[in-house]
Amino acid sequence: MEIEQPTQPINQLEEQIAQATSIQGKILAMNNLAWQLRIWDPERALTLSTEALELSKNNVPADEHGIAKSLVTLSFLDGEKGKLEDSLSRSLEALSYLKEKPEPDILIGAWYTLGWANYYLSDYPVSLEYGLKALKLARDVGLIEWEGWCLDLVASTYKDHAQALQMYKNAYDIFEKNADIVGQSRILNNWAYTLLEAKEYVAALELATKSQQLAKDAGIKQDVVNVAATIGEIHTATGDYEQSQSGLHGATLLFDQYPHDISSVYIQVDLGEMFLKKNDLERSEQELLKALAITQKTEMRNEQARCHLALSEIYERQGRFEQALEQHKKFHDLRESIVGETALKQLAALRVSHQIETAQHDANLHRLQKEKLQNELDEQKRIYAILEELATRDPLTNLFNRRHFLHLAEQEWKRAMRYQHPISALMLDVDQFKQINDQYGHAYGDKALSTIAHALRATLRSSEIAGRYGGDEFVVLLPETLAQNGIQVAERLLQTVKEYTLSSDQENAIELSLSIGIACAIHGTDEAPRTLDELLNRADQALYHAKRAGKGQFNIYSD
Repeated sequence: MEIEQPTQPINQLEEQIAQATSIQGKILAMNNLAWQLRIWDPERALTLSTEALELSKNNVPADEHGIAKSLVTLSFLDGEKGKLEDSLSRSLEALSYLKEKPEPDILIGAWYTLGWANYYLSDYPVSLEYGLKALKLARDVGLIEWEGWCLDLVASTYKDHAQALQMYKNAYDIFEKNADIVGQSRILNNWAYTLLEAKEYVAALELATKSQQLAKDAGIKQDVVNVAATIGEIHTATGDYEQSQSGLHGATLLFDQYPHDISSVYIQVDLGEMFLKKNDLERSEQELLKALAITQKTEMRNEQARCHLALSEIYERQGRFEQALEQHKKFHDLRESIVGETALKQLAALRVSHQIETAQHDANLHRLQKEKLQNELDEQKRIYAILEELATRDPLTNLFNRRHFLHLAEQEWKRAMRYQHPISALMLDVDQFKQINDQYGHAYGDKALSTIAHALRATLRSSEIAGRYGGDEFVVLLPETLAQNGIQVAERLLQTVKEYTLSSDQENAIELSLSIGIACAIHGTDEAPRTLDELLNRADQALYHAKRAGKGQFNIYSD
């Protein structure tokens, strides 16, 4: 069964590039497509990333995130080709563009490529550090695919065998769920290599064979060769040199079909070392010299060092001690050079990473400070609202107090004057309130006032304004209301209050009733009051006449 590369997302990205209406949109689509093709079609990925990098740098202002993303892909491609110095350099440059507000996926990519470059340089502690950083960030922001790739990196450098195998399993589950064939194949190969190091040869060979079949079905020749190196090393470790030679030699036949990369280097060195173990010194020297030529092109100095060390052993066995000493000296010089230069690069990388983490910390601190400030502002608003409520409400009845009622009433009065609309006012007084206080006590007097307030709220509409005017006196303003409608409101209030009774300690029912005065202003008429105070005074005069008429009466003002 042959597996096609994922054409739908690739076609969508191609379309986005073609239809991009802005340079930034085109750069983003090109970078995304380059990353998508980095394994399926590395040559096209290289072309896209290089072009996106130029566009990003030439844009005004420069698209720093576009630059960083292009550099991450180029770093990955350099690492695949064995150009580890270039890979490190690109990743570090990418980090330098991510000091301010780094995008998580680009930052993860930079740390990820730095991790693998250091892995290939055999600096496993630094590789693990970058892998763990990338993995944590991927999990924090919920980038599942990146989590799978970072698990692969961390597992490859982890010294705890059981935990590494669990990480491979978790990563494989992610790629299997996403139907990512490349991810599955690469995870299985690295998983197999870890089992090889643990001398679990049967399980290692099973996973490597499955990995190679996936790579063949998907047509990823680069990965076919890469897995062949693992299978060859497994056979070499078990002493099955014929199988090892067959597999490794078969892989070398694919070298001419595409440019040499990191896989070809490992295979050539593995082949030379396999013949050395077989004690076929001539063939071993021949393969190692080929490997040495490839490592010099790919700048893989660790593998160069392996070649020099193996050649030194061959010449020593052959009695060619001067040549053996020369090869050993080259091995030693390379190792010292690698350690020194790698330390400098690691220091630079760690410094940049520290700057990024500091920037992230500062950003998080700023965010927390903003949240704290916002919470404080919200709390102040809440307290202010409470204080404002307390300042505008009568604490006993929870109706508007006199000051705030007059403020609201003045606004309605001005509106009524402007639009020549009618407006009415009611002045209310609790009948025989002094007698309730004297006979039953002030607690019952307060309860009577609260009950009247409740009756007002139950009767009035939301547009009608009620307030406690003072003592046992209440006031109501009725916008858009003629005298006749004011009478209807008064009648409803008198009826509602009759439904409320209080009981004293002596279990005597206390009947409540109101006296109400009504006044109306119809602007534009000669008899209309000229101010709000005059309207309220008229309502107060009407109240006086209502009280003289007896309990539970209303009276409307009339000249």
